Amino acid sequence: MSLGNKHSETIMKMIFEGCTKVKIHEVTGVSISYLNRNFDVYFRPKWQKPMGHKDGPYYDSEEEMFKESVYTYESLSDSEKAIYDDMAGDK
Repeated sequence: MSLGNKHSETIMKMIFEGCTKVKIHEVTGVSISYLNRNFDVYFRPKWQKPMGHKDGPYYDSEEEMFKESVYTYESLSDSEKAIYDDMAGDK
């Protein structure tokens, strides 16, 4: 049994407690490169985690794909309007 397998429960517990790779290395003796290979996804910020994929097509036809989109303020969602207003300085 490798050192990493022996300490896998301890490593996961420390990750969820917010410990750094260096701290985990110091406590368990597992190399940082092992942590990078096997536990890297747990150290990524939430915004870097995979988002999934889209199953359907983005456009219904080639004509729609090549047609230039025109957006109006009214066609924006409420959150998009808030971002637009904030960037334009309108409040």
